[in-house]
Amino acid sequence: MKKLINHLSNEKGIILPYLFFMILFLFLILTMVISLGMQSLESVATEKETKQIYYGAEAGLETVYALVRQYAEQDESEKLQGQALLAFLRPKLVPFQLYKESSKPITVTVKLAVVNRVSGNTIVSYLVITSLARSSDGRGEHELEAKLSLTKPPAGWSSLSYMELRSKYDIVF
Repeated sequence: MKKLINHLSNEKGIILPYLFFMILFLFLILTMVISLGMQSLESVATEKETKQIYYGAEAGLETVYALVRQYAEQDESEKLQGQALLAFLRPKLVPFQLYKESSKPITVTVKLAVVNRVSGNTIVSYLVITSLARSSDGRGEHELEAKLSLTKPPAGWSSLSYMELRSKYDIVF
């Protein structure tokens, strides 16, 4: 092999520059592949960040749940009025941030809606809570949606629980 390279480089003078540029080209391709691999690793949220985003969405739901129980126990009626409850909740539910001290805080936004459904001869009202937690760098978000009945449970307002909990997670690439 050495004899062939020496023979061709002495004869033509082409092989050595060709080998030099081929090695340089392979080095550049390898550098690009490593660089792209590192970028893709950095663009995906880690397991810890994913859990923090979920806990952020859960914190939004729990905040509303605690406020609804507080309101219901003060109201002491058998059925909560949806619009009055919304008027009580909305000023208290501004977007908030979790993990402020970390380099990647999570913003939590809560949306509320009252839904009325006819069940037999009665109208059943629900408070639909949508809690959206989003990472500050935009790499992931988690949405939790739950329903709370606005009718007093048989065991009292302290036994109020979620109905139809729905979870949706998006990773942004």
